[in-house]
Amino acid sequence: MSRSTCGDGLSKIYESNKMNKCPKCGKEINKLINIQEVYVLFDFKLEKKEVVYCNRKEDISDSIAYCCPECRYEITGMEEDAVEFLKEKKQ
Repeated sequence: MSRSTCGDGLSKIYESNKMNKCPKCGKEINKLINIQEVYVLFDFKLEKKEVVYCNRKEDISDSIAYCCPECRYEITGMEEDAVEFLKEKKQ
């Protein structure tokens, strides 16, 4: 194998490993953070002078953000778009 062939192979590997960049902070990223609001609801009352918490329920918001793990900038609110963003290789 000649050196040029080896170099070409390394160049192709390097190109395939290029990461996307955050449009805000410019950092290279290979993953996104999924941020979703979760509300915790519960009853709060006094029983015999003591605080009692009961009927705990969690409610997940429909609001979803896929964000840069470095600066938390929201890239998209749709999972499909987040997948496409991660698939794309930026120059």
